[in-house]
This record gives sequence, structure tokens and C-alpha cells, in this order.
Amino acid sequence: MADTKRRYGRWAALGVLLLGLGLWWWLAHKPDATPVMVTETSGTAPAPSHPAASGTAAATPEPARAASSKEAPSPVLRLPSARRTEAPEGVPGAFSGRVISAISGQGVPGAELTFAGPSGAASTRTDESGAFRFMPDQEGLWQLASVRAEGFLPFGPDWGQSPVRLVARAGSGVEGLLLALTHEESWTVRVEDPAGKPLAGAQVRLLTGRSGQTVLFPTDDQFVTGTDGEVQLRAPEPSTVEARHPGYAPERGELTARVPDGRLVLRLDAQTTGASEVLAGRVVDEAGDAIAGAGVRADQPRDKRLPGAQGGIAAVAEALTDADGRFLLERLPPGRYDVSAGVLGRVGTTASSVETGRRDVVLTLARGARLTGRVRDERGSPVASFRLELQLHRGPLEREPGAALTVVDPEGRFAVEGLAPGTYTLRVAAHGLAPSASEVSVAPDATEAGPVEVMLSAGVRLEGQVVKAGGGGPITGARVLVEGGMYGAMLDTVYDAITDASGHFAVDGLAPGTLSLSVSAKGHDARIVDRVRVGPGAPPMPPIELNAVAEGETARVEMVGIGSILGPRDDMLVMGTVIPGGGAHEAGLQPGDAIVSIDGTPVVELGFAASVQRIRGPEGSRVRLGIRRAGRSEVEDVWVVRRKIQV
Repeated sequence: MADTKRRYGRWAALGVLLLGLGLWWWLAHKPDATPVMVTETSGTAPAPSHPAASGTAAATPEPARAASSKEAPSPVLRLPSARRTEAPEGVPGAFSGRVISAISGQGVPGAELTFAGPSGAASTRTDESGAFRFMPDQEGLWQLASVRAEGFLPFGPDWGQSPVRLVARAGSGVEGLLLALTHEESWTVRVEDPAGKPLAGAQVRLLTGRSGQTVLFPTDDQFVTGTDGEVQLRAPEPSTVEARHPGYAPERGELTARVPDGRLVLRLDAQTTGASEVLAGRVVDEAGDAIAGAGVRADQPRDKRLPGAQGGIAAVAEALTDADGRFLLERLPPGRYDVSAGVLGRVGTTASSVETGRRDVVLTLARGARLTGRVRDERGSPVASFRLELQLHRGPLEREPGAALTVVDPEGRFAVEGLAPGTYTLRVAAHGLAPSASEVSVAPDATEAGPVEVMLSAGVRLEGQVVKAGGGGPITGARVLVEGGMYGAMLDTVYDAITDASGHFAVDGLAPGTLSLSVSAKGHDARIVDRVRVGPGAPPMPPIELNAVAEGETARVEMVGIGSILGPRDDMLVMGTVIPGGGAHEAGLQPGDAIVSIDGTPVVELGFAASVQRIRGPEGSRVRLGIRRAGRSEVEDVWVVRRKIQV
């Protein structure tokens, strides 16, 4: 442990490790809210894999989940469960828990955890059951700096940038803390030309969205195909890969359970133009000093961005600033881009419509305000572990996700730095408790906001079973997710489970009401089960049936709805991808058209999630949409029939 402390202290002092950025920023600073595929009520639709590919609201952090049933323990959620306890006398705090597999929920033996705090770094290892105990030597803020275990994706964000924070307080401790690691799966990626012939020498890049979480222990993310046009790689599920080759247009694909036998084929189209340019510059603070480890990305300008549109995906570039605050965004098609920068604890910023070729872009990250508060349960007791996120209001419907943190504190206190002036939605969720949402304001020129008091009430449990269609028996290892749009931006993905040997699952900590479930399993078509009631008086849920995929075929995506991906913008819901065969396509609607009302009710009155639910309905039924065509100001009524489609 002493050697670890010296090693990390030396790295921090030299700034050598200021190379990366945690996943929180990439998720928090997406230019648009995650699009939602407006589909189904018959119960079939895709499980979310990647926002741009599936069109369903799903965040990317990998799940912490476990098999569960009526007899099994409570399911493991992405929300770490924890309980307040007493620390031994004379000890400035104590933390104990387990490191588990995000797939099976089983303990991970021999995992190494490193914590960074006021006195430097300290490490501990899990025992054979995955259990660990950490006794800090000083009170104050400690961060979970890294977790490593054989066969799992490492967690190791840039030093000081961890989104997992623990507060040590004398006399108090936290026990029962669950930390999940994501398995690295094996995949084969084959790159072909337009005729289906293998492309040797193609560059394959892994875009997991987690480079900032593995900066201390970088994993292979760039590969070159051999004469057979193939590469073998290890990556979490889901992940995104990109293939490039001179003379061809780049192509991206998703590594998900829907990929047959873990083998993904990317077929590259002929390149229409070989032009490629860069954008470069620096990220600095208010005094002009360099900020290392900031995340920088280029996106299509906001007015040209469409939810789920495939055309703009390959144009996005990402980079991390070096020790001098410099960044380089490469392989950009000529044009204009919105260039954004952010780092934990500072206000993110965007330079709009920057033309490619510039190397003098300067992005300034201000310190911003700090929000403080406390989380309690309905009995008034502090909640010892919770996840929070902030969403900045950008318009009547638009919400820009901000900081997302996991906090472990015996007194339930939290502090979030780097907030810009404005109105925010503060969302808080904890294991077994229903999520909470409230509005907080940060005044102009304020350095402090709050304190705010958050009260979480008891959540309800949903239980069910996943089986093979036609009476084929239970499905083990099926993933069950609460569909996005119900619980906020990132909090919508903390409610999931994996079915056990009998096909049963349980999801805890839900708010009473109605929700949708996304269900998927290897070798089966995915499905969304809509209008599931939870809470007092809710009827038992019938078994969820999944159709098996025939040998040699790809898993299908069946949907019922208007067949369009939507994203909020100003006072409307803008259409991105419009799926052939869907009701929206049948009605002549196109990408860029916008919904301003549903059956006569403005979407700004309904809100985003309620609008999505209002658009959905039974197959064959109609919905009246107030449509503002792209490039026009007037609104016309369009009747759209909800159709079943297959993708």
C-alpha cells in the first residue's frame, strides 16, 4: 500500500495522469437528449443498445445487475446499495462491501480497489467472496480511484476525476456497498468492400465511450485487419466500433447481444470525397492556464442535428487535452461543427459553428457554482449511498444533462461543483427507494447554491418471468430494463435485472405508476412490454415471451407505433430517423419535421416523457399530430396510424 501511495502521489504531482475524462462527461454533454423511439403497445420493440442505433432512451454505463427471483436476493442495480453503520472507536470512518460481476452478480475475488483522499492513495483487495473493507486514515473526501480484476473492464478515471465519491466521518461508516465490474466480451469484426470482399489493412477503432474510465489502465482500442479482413478484440457489451479504409466511407456498428455469434460485419461504401480536415486548440481556465484531461468533441451544428440520424454519426470526433491543455480533432469531413469541452468540477462550454481547418480554438472552462444538499428517507434518516444528476433547462422541453455522481456518505450529504447559472432538475435515486426530481436554481455570479433537502420515499418492486415463445420454457440471463424517458436521463438505466435459471427477475426501487420494459436475450428477438403497472393494486404481470432467432439469422426488432425517433428541441419534438413501413413514413413525414401537439394538446404542456406515452397506442389506431414541417412556421394536423414494423 505504501508503494501504491508513493506511485500515485508522484503521478499526481507531475500531472502525468491528467490525460483522461470520466464517462460522466461524455454522457452529460451530449448535444441532444437521448432520442426515444416512439413505438409499440403490442409488446415488441428493440432493447436499447446504443442511442444512435436503437433509438431507444438508454444510457451507456454498463449495468450492475444480478439474477433474481422470489426466492433470490434483491437484484443488483447500478445504484450501489449501502447502509449507515458505526465505525470502530478512533477510526476516521469505515467502508465495506463487495465487488461483483455486472452480469451474474457474483462476487469477484482478488479485485484491487484504490481510493484517493487527503493523505494520498490507499489500496485493498477483495477476498474469495468479493468482499472488501476500507479504513481511511483521515476524515474527508475520498474518491474511488480505480478497480481492477482479471477478465473485467477496469475502472480507472483520470486522477481526481472519479464520479464515485466517499466521505469519511469519524464514528460513522457505510457497509453493504456494491460495486459492479463489466465483463470484457470477445468479438470478431470483419470489414468488407461494397462487393463483400475482405478489406485488409482497414483501421478498426473501439468507441466504448469509456476511455476516460480506463485512462489509468488503457485498453486496446485500435486494430488493423489482416488479409481476411478481420480483427479479434475484447470489449464490453454494448460497444461501438468504427472501420476506416482509404477510398471508402467510414462505417460504424454496435457490439450487442443481437450480433450473431459475436461476429460483426462492417461493409464500407465507396468514398464520395477523400477530403479530411482537423480542428485544434486549447482548453483553459479563467486565468488562461491550461486544463489537462478535459474532454473535447465536435458535433454537427445544433440546427443540423437530428435525433438518431445516421448521417452525422461518423462526423463526430473526440479527444482529450494533454498536459498543455491542447487538443486535436482529426478525420473530420470539411464543414462547420459545434466544439464542446468539459471536465469534472467546471462549467462546460461550446464554440458554435466552427469551420474545419482552424487550429486556434480556445475553450474556457469557468469554475462555476457549488450546490450542496442532503438526502434522507421518509423517516428522516440519512441515505448513505445514492446517485444524483443535474439537468440544465435549455428550453421548454430541452434538458442538458450535467454532473452525474455516486455519493457514499453516512450523513447523506453531497456537493456538486461547476454549475452554470440557470434552472436545473435535480434527480436523485437510491437502492430500494423511489427516485426523486426537484428544481433548483443557480443565480448569476453565485458561488454557492443550496443547501437543498431531498426526501426519498420507499420504492415498489416489480417481479416477472421471461420465457421462450410457444411454451419453450424459461430464458436464463435475459436482460430486463425499465425503458428510458420514465426516470430521467441517466437514472433511467439503473433499474434493470437479469433473469435467473427459472426465468424470473425482480426490479426494486420503482415509483408507483405505469412504465415500459425492454427485454432482450441472446438468440432471441428483443421486445418492449408497454403499460406495465407497478405499485399497490397492480395485477401480476404475465410471462414475457421472446421469439427464438433461427440459425444463421439476425435478431429482429419488432415495433408498433408511428416509427420515428424523436428528440426535444425548443417547444417541439423533432423527428430524426423515419422508419420505412411505419405510420410516420406512410403519412409522408420526414426527418426534420416536428411535433408541436398531440391530439390538440401542446407537447410543452405534456412534457417529453408524457408526450411519448401519448403518441403510443394500439396497433391500427390513429393519433392526430400537430406538425411543423422542416423549414416552415405554420402547423398542420396530420393523422398517423400506429403500425407494426420489423427492422
